[in-house]
Amino acid sequence: KIPAADRTHAEEIEAARLSNDQLLIVLEADKALALMHEDGSAVALPEALAQTRADMRQVAARLSRAQVDPTTQAIEEDILAALEEMIGVLQRAMDQRADRRRLRTRSQSGSPQEEPLVDQLSELKMIRSLQMRINRRTERYAQLLDNKAAESGELLDALRQLAQRQAEIHRIARDLDLGRNE
Repeated sequence: KIPAADRTHAEEIEAARLSNDQLLIVLEADKALALMHEDGSAVALPEALAQTRADMRQVAARLSRAQVDPTTQAIEEDILAALEEMIGVLQRAMDQRADRRRLRTRSQSGSPQEEPLVDQLSELKMIRSLQMRINRRTERYAQLLDNKAAESGELLDALRQLAQRQAEIHRIARDLDLGRNE
């Protein structure tokens, strides 16, 4: 809320502190991503977390340079929305597993099978969300291009990252279709 011209060294220090906090969250995301890769049954959820982790790193880098502009804030909002969505998907999957276990316990039939982390419908919804995030970010960057409000080098890097994310979405959709997550 403080105009750039009116910011003091105290605001720069606070931005640096927030950058360090963001990097600690990145470490937690790394641990969660390792667990998802170890499970191996989901393809969209780990990609969503990997993209969110990349956003976290981008926000940390921007904060370390005291860039607390609307772009940084919008990326942070994307991170929060993605985390909330992933938590919701995982919570529903845990609830479904608990329901299936209760049914198995009551019927006392069959041995427990290895269950996927999330079901295929959740994976498809996650792919859709990833695509929507890319679309929103592309629109945001297009506005920056129109307004000439961004440095061209940084914006070009961001656009390249979006293109890579689009390619990853294509790959995970293909993997899901071919059953490579099973």
